[in-house]
Amino acid sequence: MRLRKQLFGVALASLIANVHGQVVPPMDHVVINDPRLFDLSNVGPAYVLADGPITTGTLSVVQGPKGKLVGVANITNIYGNAFGPIDLKGTVEINGLNPLAMEMKGSAPGGVKVSITGTYDVAPKLMNVIVIVKIKTNTFQWNDSFVPSHANDTGMSLHRSTVASNKNGLIKGKFDVNVPATPTFQISVEDRQKIPTTDFNLTRTGSTIIGTFTNPDNLFAVVSAGVTFGYGRLITAGANVNITTDNLFLREL
Repeated sequence: MRLRKQLFGVALASLIANVHGQVVPPMDHVVINDPRLFDLSNVGPAYVLADGPITTGTLSVVQGPKGKLVGVANITNIYGNAFGPIDLKGTVEINGLNPLAMEMKGSAPGGVKVSITGTYDVAPKLMNVIVIVKIKTNTFQWNDSFVPSHANDTGMSLHRSTVASNKNGLIKGKFDVNVPATPTFQISVEDRQKIPTTDFNLTRTGSTIIGTFTNPDNLFAVVSAGVTFGYGRLITAGANVNITTDNLFLREL
């Protein structure tokens, strides 16, 4: 009998909640699967840049925080003369819907200069580069490409770590943000419910994810997502954004 009363009480409380408020999942986990996001870090043999007419080379590159690149190039000409290691520095960036782009430059004693610029071709997972090598008075240039070691490790994820408030149609909290080759950082965000459409708007300075929630299907449809992080602003559309939830919070009317 007591169990029946308890179950009835839970059902009644749920009914009252549905009358006076809406039980809507917050965005506990957000995964943006954009193939332009990957870790450029080289952990194996150097990438071979062998299509040069007179010179060939190898490239080792490591991506650091805030879009910074450091690398090492070794150049060999057709006569067997070796130049290097040549320290390179540069940047990698994404701007809006543009492809990921990289640029690296460096020089070494003896008048050797190396410049490598490139853009990422998503479908074949190729980093297409233009290599320019200047040795004393001669300059050689060629087109080349390589597959980054971590081309399959794509995506950015946000995971809610704390919830501070769920009143007045808002769920405030903090997210841990994970981006390839970027140290994990934390942001404060809000899920904003626009009654009665149960829209959400996850925002912070430089970042916005907007969409709609359908009940009782527990499905999120993302209208748009724009996120700024270490090496630029990423803009992606609904099909590329997956949102899941572990919790339910009553948002009060």
